Amino acid sequence: MTKTTRGAEHAPDLSCAAQRGRLLEYLVAHGQIATSEARTVLAVMSPAARVMELRAAGFDIETRRMWVEDESGVPHFQGVYALRGGAK
Repeated sequence: MTKTTRGAEHAPDLSCAAQRGRLLEYLVAHGQIATSEARTVLAVMSPAARVMELRAAGFDIETRRMWVEDESGVPHFQGVYALRGGAK
């Protein structure tokens, strides 16, 4: 696979720190997010890793496994992350 830069001027910051920030901001605003939603809405391709890092930073995030439809309406059994409180 070749690396593409098409649309790179509109791409979000893909650093781990920026992904953690977007994920935490979304959790604070909405309470929870599914894996597929984190990937499509926030450009966080490995949400489990970012959640693990947020937990290490003291955030209380619960993971539940649920059937969630993706943007095409196809159900997937995936992690749904919910913020239970602020930093410990």
